[in-house]
Amino acid sequence: MPLKLLVTSDLTLGAASEGSIEALGDSMASQNPAAVVVAGNLGESLGDLRKVLSLLKDKMKCPLAFVPGNQDLFFQENLSSHDLWAYGLRQEVESLGINYLQGSTLELDGHVITGSIGWYDYSTALPEMNQIQESWIQTKLDNNVPDALRIDWEWSDPEFAMLVSRSLAATLDSLEADTKVRGVTVITHFPVFDWQLPTVAQGFEGEAYQHILRAYQGSFSLGQEILKRAKVGHVVSGHVGISGSKTIHRPGGKPVRGYLTGSSQISPGYVELELAP
Repeated sequence: MPLKLLVTSDLTLGAASEGSIEALGDSMASQNPAAVVVAGNLGESLGDLRKVLSLLKDKMKCPLAFVPGNQDLFFQENLSSHDLWAYGLRQEVESLGINYLQGSTLELDGHVITGSIGWYDYSTALPEMNQIQESWIQTKLDNNVPDALRIDWEWSDPEFAMLVSRSLAATLDSLEADTKVRGVTVITHFPVFDWQLPTVAQGFEGEAYQHILRAYQGSFSLGQEILKRAKVGHVVSGHVGISGSKTIHRPGGKPVRGYLTGSSQISPGYVELELAP
């Protein structure tokens, strides 16, 4: 029998009610999954994160895992974004008995799940914007993109994107070399393929902010890195609040099935994958 994996994301507490999150947990639990992964953006404090994960964990009889999102790293009164990234999120998640997938793995009968926040490196920017990397850094500040106001670490976006990309690549390489691993699923918070991003209308009138925002919505560079690994069969991403799936064909290799969670704070949901045993 195939293993059933469910992935949700973007359940920002406050915008999403506790009742809607509990209902989501009931729905997922009714599917009798082998595992559930929550792909980030649960709130703007460790208290929010703890509450959402606890609500879901109380419903599940299977392993629960977490991949951080950008909102989970917004600095708090006593914790910087750097501290949250370095230890705060992992400690909180693992104290609940939940798997922290950033830099780690979850094994399901020879199939391994791993994850990454997948931070943006401006590779998703629309070509017609015609801006150099330094311009995107300033544009983020000028347009009050939330991460510019609430992330206080020392890295630039491209630097942090490279850091997390190298970490995921190292994990995937170790899984490629492990003969006991039959297949790999990668969960990212930010999208990594072009088709996963919302369509932006041509022309700038009335759409200027959406054109700008696209530069901070994913990393095509990371998607290309993931597709180099032959054992990867599934890639699931969140953040954008829309549904979708697509088969990605690789020259000389097995195709990869890509997904979006289809979940948002307004409409919590999840995507279901079947992993070959």
